[in-house]
Amino acid sequence: MTRKLIMVGILLMTVLLTLVACAPAPAPLPTATPPPSPSASPPPAKPASFTTANLIINPAEVTSGSKVTIQVTVTNLGELAGSYDVNLKIDDTVEATENI
Repeated sequence: MTRKLIMVGILLMTVLLTLVACAPAPAPLPTATPPPSPSASPPPAKPASFTTANLIINPAEVTSGSKVTIQVTVTNLGELAGSYDVNLKIDDTVEATENI
């Protein structure tokens, strides 16, 4: 009876060793991303840069002395604040200026 137990024990050890040898390798642990170096500074912000669009003149045709509404959209494309002078020119003469 002792002999059978020993053989069973050897058989169990063989099966156990086979299972361990065939088991997939554990996945590697993720590596931590190092923090940015203190000497690396963010890129400088883009300066203010303006564009105009959507010019609306109402009414489209007027007579001398008539009231006219003029609208335009001014957009800052930069990342920094800034100001822009909007000039109203009539016949190449600046008639009004608004700083926005």
